[in-house]
Amino acid sequence: MWASFALALHSAALLLCAVTADATFQGSVPHNDSITVFKNARELAADAAQADPFKSADFDIFVLSAYWWPGHCRVSSDIAKCAPSAMPKQWKEKLVVHGLWPSYSDTFKKQNNIAPAAQGPIGGEQPCTGKAYDASQVPKPPTDDLVFPGTGVSNKNPDFYKYQWEKHGVCAQISQEKYFEQAVTIARAATKAMPQPMPQTATVEVLQKMFGPQAQLTCHRDRKTNTVYLWFVNFCYKRKGLPGGAVDCPSAPTTCSGTVTL
Repeated sequence: MWASFALALHSAALLLCAVTADATFQGSVPHNDSITVFKNARELAADAAQADPFKSADFDIFVLSAYWWPGHCRVSSDIAKCAPSAMPKQWKEKLVVHGLWPSYSDTFKKQNNIAPAAQGPIGGEQPCTGKAYDASQVPKPPTDDLVFPGTGVSNKNPDFYKYQWEKHGVCAQISQEKYFEQAVTIARAATKAMPQPMPQTATVEVLQKMFGPQAQLTCHRDRKTNTVYLWFVNFCYKRKGLPGGAVDCPSAPTTCSGTVTL
């Protein structure tokens, strides 16, 4: 890595010298152009660093984020499918996938000097290699569409599949078909642990046992009533195995406490 980094810096320096020499012949380099040249030099060095296995677009875990839909509707009641008459029966009883996200474990962040709050590589921000979104490579059977729905979950993003693929999927380093397939498979497995029907309330300890010791629960507290509602659940898996075995999720503030309403 350091060799490629040094080579890039050397190339950038030669570029800077060449531009400076050319400027001496034609006149002084404007201040903005100097900044541009220096920025290009830094970008060359960054490109060299990204050739390393631990480049910024790399990651070591997958996060399967899933809504508990009744709780999500407490937060986003304006979504059309939060209306009781429009809410699919399955969404009232089982998890609804929000996305499958390439992410960083706490250990990976420390080893690679990644900010503690960083969540994972994002399409358009890191040099992700996924192909352009293909509308034909999405969940097709009705049951799969209910597990990971492409419409009705967001007012801002009518095509939720497209949004999730372009933001997270392109960085997953697996095919689009595999990406959606794995998300549905994991969500189904997680849902199997849930009793039917779900209880109206449960302690955090009971919920943790229900979803598994490594599941990460996120809740929403109603400020008026002080009631705590289950909002969504994250499940984390090793990247190896695409995805592999369950692992601890990255550290996050605790938002669930006491008795939780479902």
